[in-house]
Amino acid sequence: MTDHSLVELKLHNIQPERGPGYFKINNSILLDTQYQTQIKQEIFNTVQNNKDANPNTFWEVIKGNIGNTTIRYTSFKQKETHKLETETIKIIETLEKQLHETNTNDTKDIEHEIT
Repeated sequence: MTDHSLVELKLHNIQPERGPGYFKINNSILLDTQYQTQIKQEIFNTVQNNKDANPNTFWEVIKGNIGNTTIRYTSFKQKETHKLETETIKIIETLEKQLHETNTNDTKDIEHEIT
C-alpha cells in the first residue's frame, strides 16, 4: 500500500435512541404562588406515598410528578389566559360597535338640527 492507494470508507448513519430529553419551564412560573402551593402539595403526597422507596427511584418519581404537575398547571394557565383574551376582545368589539352607533346617531341628530 502506498500513499496513492485508494481508500474506501463506509459510514453508517446510526440514529441514537431518543430519550425523554430535558424538561424546561419558564422561570417566571416559579414566582406564581398558586403553582408553588401545588408543587409543595405534590411533593408532600409523593413523600407520603413512597416512604419505603429506594432513594434513586424516589428522586425520579418526584421529578416526574413535578413535571406532570407543571405541564398540567401551565396548560391550565394558558387556557385561562386565552379565554380571558378572547373575552376581552369581545368586550372591546362590543364597545367599539356601540361607540360607532352612538357617533352615527349623534351625527344624524346634529345634521337634522342643522337642516
